[in-house]
Amino acid sequence: MTLAFPPFDIWPLAFVGLVPIFFLAGVTRARPVAIALFVAIGVLPFWMYEQFWISRITAAGYPPMCFLLCVFAFAQTYFLIKLKRRRNLVNLAVPAAVIWCGFNVARGELAFDGYPWYFEGHPLVTWPPMASMGIIFGAYGVTLLVLLCNGFIADSLRLRNWRHCGAAILTAGILPAASLLDRGPTASTPSLRIAAVQTKLGELSKTRFRNVRRSRP
Repeated sequence: MTLAFPPFDIWPLAFVGLVPIFFLAGVTRARPVAIALFVAIGVLPFWMYEQFWISRITAAGYPPMCFLLCVFAFAQTYFLIKLKRRRNLVNLAVPAAVIWCGFNVARGELAFDGYPWYFEGHPLVTWPPMASMGIIFGAYGVTLLVLLCNGFIADSLRLRNWRHCGAAILTAGILPAASLLDRGPTASTPSLRIAAVQTKLGELSKTRFRNVRRSRP
């Protein structure tokens, strides 16, 4: 998943980045807490790399931020394994995608007042046919499709049933096929320039201005 995101931008890896976790959730006989803990530790390097910019803003906040983001991986894995065992599920593609995407929604809309960064579908923005699907499905919809592909591939490897691999190909094919519905702006499409101001920038400027006035003799 690290390679799928910038600066590497190898976006096809997003379709297989979670296959090991989904595969493990289907075959493990260990305690769900133990497996979820190992997964959380395993994704820690990803968050440490992607969130390193926070250390330049607050060195004290950088480790807790990475830790809290790993908690989501813990919860996603734990609930997936518990559901698999309680319901005695054989195919995990759909449950895994729904649980994983559901926690993404919780992180993006609720936790930390909303932190909608680094979803599994975000790397696809570097390829225009895939990026245009965000207009139709939204970030969560594209992420759900990517997670379904991971789940189908994991099921095909775990169950040795290659029909699941075909389902993964068909699911991935929805994205570029749907791009035909939206071809994007044309040369004749009117354009509009928009300026955006960062949140609370005005308040910071006023505070700095007051400090400058106070510092003058």
